[in-house]
Amino acid sequence: MTSHTTDDDPRSAPYEELRQKLYALAARHGFAGETGNPADDLLEYDEARAFLDEYNDDTFWDELAYRLAERDAVQEAGGLERYAALPVTERMELTGDFEALYTGEFDENGLDNVRIVRPPSPPHTVH
Repeated sequence: MTSHTTDDDPRSAPYEELRQKLYALAARHGFAGETGNPADDLLEYDEARAFLDEYNDDTFWDELAYRLAERDAVQEAGGLERYAALPVTERMELTGDFEALYTGEFDENGLDNVRIVRPPSPPHTVH
């Protein structure tokens, strides 16, 4: 929940309290193991990490394809105002077409063909 933040988020406090209560219950019922700390002995982070990595990987590709598709759909429509004025079904279809294009590309090539294209610099003038 807070793996992406560096500062304490007060919204996570109730969840942290619940986690500490669960650890205390585990220790009280003999699940704490050798160290006496259920956080060290009860949880298998390596196994959970595989699920988390898979989720993060899927989310990355989905978000990347969607954000690029939406960008291209806005450009194709002639700008954000024109895109927003389209009926919802047209926006979804336009974005979906681009999203399918990106999803296919990423499935086949990953990031191999992704590049940042910078516009050419204006010519330098001497004063």
